[in-house]
Amino acid sequence: MHNHQENNITEVWPGPMEGVMREPFVRTVSELKLASRWMTPFFRVTTHVPKKAKVAEFLQVFLETGLPVSGQIMGTHPERLAKTAQIMLELGCFDVDINCGCPSSRVISGGAGGGILRDLDLLKNILQALRSAMPTGAFSVKTRIGYDRDRSEEVLKTILKNGKPDRLFVHCRTTKEMYAPVENMSGRFDKVISLTREARKDGMSLILNGDISSVQHARLLSEKAGSCGVMCARSWMRDPGLLRRIEGYNELSPEDARELFFETLKKYSPGRGALIEAARMMWGTNSDKFKSTLKNIQETT
Repeated sequence: MHNHQENNITEVWPGPMEGVMREPFVRTVSELKLASRWMTPFFRVTTHVPKKAKVAEFLQVFLETGLPVSGQIMGTHPERLAKTAQIMLELGCFDVDINCGCPSSRVISGGAGGGILRDLDLLKNILQALRSAMPTGAFSVKTRIGYDRDRSEEVLKTILKNGKPDRLFVHCRTTKEMYAPVENMSGRFDKVISLTREARKDGMSLILNGDISSVQHARLLSEKAGSCGVMCARSWMRDPGLLRRIEGYNELSPEDARELFFETLKKYSPGRGALIEAARMMWGTNSDKFKSTLKNIQETT
């Protein structure tokens, strides 16, 4: 990395992509130095507190990269979530995040992830249990702005009052919107920035998420907030050098970064399905590059 340029973006995060962030993917990102920190995909906490060995196995590939790791948990039982969070800290995570935003139908049908936003009393209980169990600096919340409509005021008030998170990640869509295009995303960002102003004055970090696909957009958001962090997932897959450029480093062009990422990923033998999924996310199914890559995968695997 070279030619670092200072900016007011406090933290740049790769979005935790369930089903994508498997070991070959993590090893590839680590080798190419494409991220400065991790948030894991969600670790689901259901009928009991998991054994420490199971949590350690889940975290291992992320911790082995040597980067700071936020372990993400998901569930609906406050005490079990709190105990799991403590296990993650014991194993080496610097932060534990509660997922209040996953829009998967399987997840929300059980009331977890983005489904929690239908029950703000449950969210309150979960946040209070986690906050009381977590040391200062180690607790974060990842949320959306509502379940089926924009309820930013109620959702953020509940989180800020009861969780007092050290970091707040806000994806500016509702759960039901999933990842579909939405109108006035800029206005949603502005609203979240306004609603979190006092908490940020008290030291909370705000990390914004949702269609952030360029250095310019990331810097504009941070300027509006005075300073903030950003999280990118799908836009990062389309441009693997994006996070590092947002951090102020000159990197490869998007196409060169895609080529390098894909060739490095192959080295870690992720399997045919994972290669096809990576190619789909990077180039899109309608592109000639995807079609030629798919043909090559089919012929060689």
